[in-house]
Amino acid sequence: MLIKDEHRVENYLMNIGYHRLSAYIYPFYKSPKSELVLKEGTTFEQVLTLYRFDKKLRILLFNEIEKIEVAIRSVLANVGCQELGDKFWITKPEYFANADKFNQTLAIIDKELASSKEDYIEDFRQNFIEDYPPAWMITEVLPFGNLNYIYSNIASNQLIKRIADYFGLKPQVLSRG
Repeated sequence: MLIKDEHRVENYLMNIGYHRLSAYIYPFYKSPKSELVLKEGTTFEQVLTLYRFDKKLRILLFNEIEKIEVAIRSVLANVGCQELGDKFWITKPEYFANADKFNQTLAIIDKELASSKEDYIEDFRQNFIEDYPPAWMITEVLPFGNLNYIYSNIASNQLIKRIADYFGLKPQVLSRG
């Protein structure tokens, strides 16, 4: 590998680590790659450029994924509240098709609420008598995977369709999450 400034490369290796950078060296190996022979003219700058590109791509993707996650949390809670006319619908068994799945979800809700340090959950505990906060608070504290579990267990086909329609998807596609 061609290296212009060894001290600079040492700093990168110290800060990023050889193990992490080695994944970005891999495309520069000749075939068969198992022999670990670099293509002629491979530079550390090429490896570093690939690493930086990947880093920027991950940042962009995670930013977009976060937007989707926030939208799913919000739409699930808000459309459910509108359609059912019940802001506590996520914690009521009558809105779900499978009682066992509902009970598993409720156990997760209980666990997440008990461990939550969010100000809005603390405020709810201190100022309200209901056992559970409204759906929009619950969807914010649940692990993301549990939202799909809730969605896939909704008894109302109309509600399932309305949530999926918001994202321009068919219910079967959204439930595969």
